[in-house]
Amino acid sequence: MQPAVESCEKVKRDRKSPINHVNAVTESYSLFQYPAFEQTKLLVDSMEEFFNAIPFHGNRILKADVEKDTEWYNSVLDLCAAVKQFVQENCSKVN
Repeated sequence: MQPAVESCEKVKRDRKSPINHVNAVTESYSLFQYPAFEQTKLLVDSMEEFFNAIPFHGNRILKADVEKDTEWYNSVLDLCAAVKQFVQENCSKVN
């Protein structure tokens, strides 16, 4: 996960990239930290918190009202929701 986060940080510094898109993806990486949790309740709470951080930048994308960007963001959010749901439903197996 660290190389992916470092890549996003590099893209952010570039400033030619759409910053809200990069930030939304970077926030979504938090969902993949689930193997680090040992306590089920903490895992469930953290997954919810990580997921709820994504729309901060996503709402800026939606506000711009560009169809392809809206579709892209909704796809990212749907994927993140599926990951969150999977982990929460299987938390006894994944942690």
